[in-house]
Amino acid sequence: MLAVKEGPSHFAPLAELCAAGEVRIHIDRRFPLEEVPAALAFVGAGRALGKVVVT
Repeated sequence: MLAVKEGPSHFAPLAELCAAGEVRIHIDRRFPLEEVPAALAFVGAGRALGKVVVT
């Protein structure tokens, strides 16, 4: 497991792993920009099991 330290310079190894496809990000749900209040309510209710993306 990779430990991430504080500061932007410590994110470079994690960014490289993401770019190489070594780290997968689970996107639970996507919301359009018009539905930001619904997205915030979804997260606030604790229903998100992964990342919530607003496009």
